[in-house]
Amino acid sequence: MPDVYISRAGMETKAADEKFTLTELSSVRAELVELEQSVLIKDERIRQLEAKQASMQETVTAVAEALALRPGVAELKDALSRQRQRSKSEASVRLHRH
Repeated sequence: MPDVYISRAGMETKAADEKFTLTELSSVRAELVELEQSVLIKDERIRQLEAKQASMQETVTAVAEALALRPGVAELKDALSRQRQRSKSEASVRLHRH
């Protein structure tokens, strides 16, 4: 039977290529997972900022409406004092009910 040389050089290269491809694929998958998590975190942050912005807009609108009435400092102090008195009396009524 004649001696036949079997070349294994190509097989080693093929195995190395497959190993490299699998490693590269794992890297890409890990990066994809990280990017997806980052997107979720940023989406949540955007949602929170939009809610905060809406709340701030309501506050600015209320302040603008109050300033449009052009109350004086004395009127503001009186209104604040009345509000405090109302809050105290409501708290007192609640305490007496219980």
